[in-house]
Amino acid sequence: MTIAHAQSLVPGLHIHDAMPVEDEAALARLALWCTRYSPLVATDPPDGLFIDIAGSAHLFKGQTALLQDVKSRMAASKIAARAAVADTPGCAWAVARYGKEEIVAPGRCV
Repeated sequence: MTIAHAQSLVPGLHIHDAMPVEDEAALARLALWCTRYSPLVATDPPDGLFIDIAGSAHLFKGQTALLQDVKSRMAASKIAARAAVADTPGCAWAVARYGKEEIVAPGRCV
């Protein structure tokens, strides 16, 4: 869709040039910040992170509390985020982007 078409559909739409180098640097900084939840954090460019919480969820009183903490801190920083906990990175990735549940039972991927 052209910018003119998008602006005709969404009055007041603000357009910004893409800055992939700056976006990648910001994602790396966010990954470093997320080491508060686990020492195992990886970026998934252009807009994702993987946090391995297998050995650290209990430090936050479980997966649900850890997930709430991540989401509330992101929201407080004005970062739009979706998150999911699952047995595998692929399942967590899919559920965070397209699913309705946030915590997937072990052995399942909905």
